[in-house]
Amino acid sequence: MNIPKLLRPFRNKMFWESAIKAAISSLALGALGVFLTALINRILIRQDSFILLTAVGAGIFAIAFLLFFFLGWPTEKKVAKRIDALGLQERVSTM
Repeated sequence: MNIPKLLRPFRNKMFWESAIKAAISSLALGALGVFLTALINRILIRQDSFILLTAVGAGIFAIAFLLFFFLGWPTEKKVAKRIDALGLQERVSTM
């Protein structure tokens, strides 16, 4: 029995799930970075620069996306845990 071949469909689903979660979380952090940069510029009574705000948002998004994506990377152990949890959840719901 080839275990990696059996886990491939579940691994693909978890891959896309981790990519979407990473994108949403990174987008939120990037927006927070842009907000804080704009707030600091307003407090210091400086003109907001579109290029600066875009660079801050894109930089934070890129760094956070890579960090979240690789932390959520589906390994065989994570996939097996998730499949096991689904079986347990099904059994508990039928009780």
